[in-house]
This record gives sequence, structure tokens and C-alpha cells, in this order.
Amino acid sequence: MKLRDVYNVLSNKETRRFYEYWTLAQEIASKKAEKLKMKLKNPYEVELKNFKSVPDMVDRLSGSNMALI
Repeated sequence: MKLRDVYNVLSNKETRRFYEYWTLAQEIASKKAEKLKMKLKNPYEVELKNFKSVPDMVDRLSGSNMALI
């Protein structure tokens, strides 16, 4: 948008009011969409966050072999 166009929009009372309401509506819609996005949780993502790795037997024994019976 050119500076002249911006000036024309903001200098006219009606167009400025329309622009302000339109901007406000865009902000509200964006906030609502963000809230909805935050409420939705991906079950696979939750599983990954709660995943606890179990080390292999060799890792648990500090790299040494298990005693044979």
C-alpha cells in the first residue's frame, strides 16, 4: 500500500473508523484461533512428551556383561 493511499484512508473519518473496526475484528479472530489451537492437543505429541526411555541391559550394567548362571 502506498503512503498516499494510507493517508487517504486515515484522513477520512468514515474509512478510518471502518479500518479500525476491521483491524480490531482481525485481532479478535486471531486471538480466538490461537485459543482454539491451544485447546487442541495432539495425542501423539502428548505420548512423546510423557515417554520415558528404558536403557538397554548393557547400558544399565555400565557396559559390562551380565553374569552367567
